[in-house]
Amino acid sequence: MIRDYGNRRNGMARPGRGGRQPGGLLPAGIGALPVLPIMAMVALVGCLWLAWSVQSGRDEVAVEQARQEKIIQQHRQLSQRYDELLAPERIEAEAAGLGLYPPREGQVQRP
Repeated sequence: MIRDYGNRRNGMARPGRGGRQPGGLLPAGIGALPVLPIMAMVALVGCLWLAWSVQSGRDEVAVEQARQEKIIQQHRQLSQRYDELLAPERIEAEAAGLGLYPPREGQVQRP
């Protein structure tokens, strides 16, 4: 069974009983003309804020891309230096400078 609760009759809202009144969202006596400039200003401010937000995001992306390129270049330099330090010729030269020499036959014992 459907209950009516007494606020509608034949599907239509009754005036004075919480139903929607003619005139919509505006208070009585105010036409739509004064509201339009306010709505236009709100839309303009919203568009300006959106444009500023997008530009700010683009600037942040550009800064991060520059930082990333700098880090990638530094990584390349460090990798190249690492490979140079681990080259067998360099290690042998450093060992010879310290008075070290390759082991003779039978000197290395492995378990």
